[in-house]
Amino acid sequence: MYKILLRQDLVPNTHLYKIDAPMVARKAQAGQFVVIRIDEKGERIPLTLADWDAKEGSVSVAVQEVGTTTRRLAKLGTGDSIANFVGPLGVPTHIEPFGTVVCVAGGFAVATSIHRPRHEKPGGTRLFPFWARAIRACCSGKTTCARSATK
Repeated sequence: MYKILLRQDLVPNTHLYKIDAPMVARKAQAGQFVVIRIDEKGERIPLTLADWDAKEGSVSVAVQEVGTTTRRLAKLGTGDSIANFVGPLGVPTHIEPFGTVVCVAGGFAVATSIHRPRHEKPGGTRLFPFWARAIRACCSGKTTCARSATK
């Protein structure tokens, strides 16, 4: 059984869970996911890693209530446990050493991308997370993205 160390409501129907899973936390990389099962009779669902802490032995996942299993998970809180927590799975995100990278996310993706810059820093690359809503608020409807070719 994997203990829920923290449950935080991000917005209605979207929750962040910090799970005690030291073996997963030690090997986790940005862009990977886990497969969980609430109990022995439940279905398996994949969830993208939102954050992890190898020293603490915890892994965080963001969950949006969209089906039976995620609604059942939403009824669990801090101190409860889930039966299975398998991972990390999948190919980690790869970022080339460009110098400066801006990570822009909107909606539900914010929950999984906001911690990514803390974990991905190849070759001195600087990463900055931005919430798409914040960018829209400061742009006049015209957005320009550029990548510097200088080294």
